[in-house]
Amino acid sequence: ENYILPLQGDSAKMLQDKATCVDFNPRKRVLAVGTRDGRILQWRCSTATGIPNSEKHWQQLPLVNAGAGIQKIDHIEWGP
Repeated sequence: ENYILPLQGDSAKMLQDKATCVDFNPRKRVLAVGTRDGRILQWRCSTATGIPNSEKHWQQLPLVNAGAGIQKIDHIEWGP
């Protein structure tokens, strides 16, 4: 299924940013996206079953800005 997940923060800047990598942690039920401008966006699946059936079942977590000097997040991967 496909969903459009909401963004937090300055939406004008976020609209110009592009996703460069994606990873999902099934144990934590968190989807993480790295961006061209060095941001990491995360959403947690908030259903009891862990199977979302709409964008309402995804809770956005706080935005992580990798900081000055980081241009692009090329790879994102969950640890053990």
